[in-house]
Amino acid sequence: MVKNKGRKVAKRPCNRRLSILERGIAIGMSKSGDDQYKIAATFLNCATKSVRELEKKVKETKSLSDRPRSGRPKKTSPREDRNIKFNSLQDRFLPATKLAKNIAPNYLKKKVTARTVRSRLIKAGLPARTPRKKPKLSSTHIKARYEWAKEHLECLEEDWKTVIFSDESPFTLFQWAGKQYVRHRPGEEYLPQCVIPTVKYGW
Repeated sequence: MVKNKGRKVAKRPCNRRLSILERGIAIGMSKSGDDQYKIAATFLNCATKSVRELEKKVKETKSLSDRPRSGRPKKTSPREDRNIKFNSLQDRFLPATKLAKNIAPNYLKKKVTARTVRSRLIKAGLPARTPRKKPKLSSTHIKARYEWAKEHLECLEEDWKTVIFSDESPFTLFQWAGKQYVRHRPGEEYLPQCVIPTVKYGW
């Protein structure tokens, strides 16, 4: 409490948050008839405005606890979140670091970190997963395999015992630097854009 020519002047707003115990003491003093200046002077760096707001809050909520807060606002808007999701779907193997550095600045109003991009993609149902490896097939290969499967659909276990499977020697055609991750929804792990193509000898 500050006096200015005999007049009481309110201090600046409280620089710290009062504990639950301090709030209880302040409300108790208020109910005992003490004025706001005396209550504010009881606590270090407390202003009469803080006492008034505390009394008003307790009157409305019947509680000394803080009201629910909305939390820190998101750095990206819903539209920007959709853009992040769209660009990730265009290239399932695009790392979050590259997306945040090279692509995001083109359509976001502000810079974002790779952590923010990962968070938005996870919320969109696109977490980073280990990709499946499948043979690289052309349209001719796919059609031939489909016809072969239809022809042998009725084969029994005894029939397969008469088949000899030859050994194959693979070699590396596609070089992948380090561990790779892909982003896909549940059930999309075998989509062409979500797998790493492999090539066997003789193709």
